[in-house]
Amino acid sequence: MCFNEFSRVQNFWEYSINFISIFNTYSEKIITYKRNDSLRVKVFYNGNPSSDSQTYKSLCSQSYKNKSIEVRKKEEVDIADVEEDLVCFIDERVVLDEEYLLLMVNSLGDRDCILCGISLKDNEGRFVENVYPVNIDTMEIDKSRFIDECVMYKTKVLQDAGVLDDAPNRMNRGFIGQGLVEVDYKEYVRKRILPYKKKRLYIFGAGGHTVNLLNQIDFSEFELCGIIDSNADLEGQTIQGYPVFYKGNIEKMEIDYILISSQSYEKEIFEDLKQSFNEEKLIRIYQI
Repeated sequence: MCFNEFSRVQNFWEYSINFISIFNTYSEKIITYKRNDSLRVKVFYNGNPSSDSQTYKSLCSQSYKNKSIEVRKKEEVDIADVEEDLVCFIDERVVLDEEYLLLMVNSLGDRDCILCGISLKDNEGRFVENVYPVNIDTMEIDKSRFIDECVMYKTKVLQDAGVLDDAPNRMNRGFIGQGLVEVDYKEYVRKRILPYKKKRLYIFGAGGHTVNLLNQIDFSEFELCGIIDSNADLEGQTIQGYPVFYKGNIEKMEIDYILISSQSYEKEIFEDLKQSFNEEKLIRIYQI
């Protein structure tokens, strides 16, 4: 049955998003390869090295032991002085999976750097979604989603390239389809929309996801003008004080950007909206 299904597939990438959804929902961590602890890892940690720090505790509890931790900001690092084989940069805003270093080191192979996904958690530490800083079609890195903690470099390659924000895009990179870096959902979404702070922003979707979004994110610092929905019957209503507009009138509205508010149907909504709206003005939370 499985082979018959895939024999009809014309564009495999259309199905890859479904695979990611399945992995996020049902996957369990299984380490099947022989672990290699011979490579030395330098971790530059920008934070508070105490038992009160969840970030620091997650660093110290790593299953990979051939590491050294130095408290230093990324911009203060002289990469030429680093003697370890591999290097990564960790800020005081994340919690690392206990297998983070092990999986990154053993997945690197002959590549220049390796990237992993981000695990979004809500206020109570519950899993929301794994998101990835890599466009699944082009394998290019989306800078608006990229965080330093998602990448580990070979030191020699980084010494040649320089410590630059776009360094991974210029390297031979690999990718781990797992969310190994835990990030707060609110901060992640805020970072996604921060570049559009002074733009006329609308949210698409008048459902429960948007209500939850409005409850968690402080939109007072943004020019949020309202909510757009495909249900014409909702036009004229409000959600937490924001007016609801019918999607059919989108071309008549003055809109700079639209934030798609749906976890289950984000891709479908994006494909539909881009037929009548500039896709570069569509902001996705979960997928790219």
